[in-house]
Amino acid sequence: MDTRISWASPALVVVCCLLTVSCTTRGSLHPADVAQTSFSRDHYCPLERVRTAMIENVPPAPSAIAQDPARQAMWSEAHRGTPSQSVGGEGATPFIVRATGCEEASLYVCRVEGGRVPARRGTRYEQMFTICTERR
Repeated sequence: MDTRISWASPALVVVCCLLTVSCTTRGSLHPADVAQTSFSRDHYCPLERVRTAMIENVPPAPSAIAQDPARQAMWSEAHRGTPSQSVGGEGATPFIVRATGCEEASLYVCRVEGGRVPARRGTRYEQMFTICTERR
């Protein structure tokens, strides 16, 4: 029996969640929902009063691309992450979420994490948890 802790092991997920400001492994894994719940808890603001908005986090294009509107549009589309496209790993683009409510506002940097799990044919990528940290 293999006793090594794998990237997808439940023990590792729990440790990662305990070391972060906010994490969810059940319910909605969408960064806006995790940030909303975090803001509500951190600022003692009822959940129904909290509003969130995803802030586009596209890296600047190289100058040759930025000068051409059609190429710039292609660059923006390729680098605009959605939770289903930008998950896990070192290269994953973090999501920036603005949360407001109860006369307060905060920005959250969220990452969606996951790993390869066994599937019928080989392995597949599975989203396992979302981590959001508040920027102060």
